[in-house]
Amino acid sequence: GKAEPEGVEAAPAPDDGWLRCEVVVDNPHGLHVRPAARLVATLKPFAAELKLQKGDKEANPRSLTRLAMLNVRQGDTLTLLARGKDANAALTCFQQLADERFGD
Repeated sequence: GKAEPEGVEAAPAPDDGWLRCEVVVDNPHGLHVRPAARLVATLKPFAAELKLQKGDKEANPRSLTRLAMLNVRQGDTLTLLARGKDANAALTCFQQLADERFGD
């Protein structure tokens, strides 16, 4: 019989390359200016593409204005998506920061 074209059947779902880290915000006042500013400062140096998601909203976590628009409250779940060279390091720092209540 004819040779099957290679990889048509068993092609895995394409990996979009994004790594994810999910945290629950423990801050009594949510992510107000101080902790938000600390998050922005922490993520700035990383060579990675970053997105922060809360529910169906998404923001650039390197922008204080955008973070504020997410209106993050205590008990909210935040997911940081990172892609690129420093993706893992950025997610690790995000997790540590969340564990420390974003320094609040």
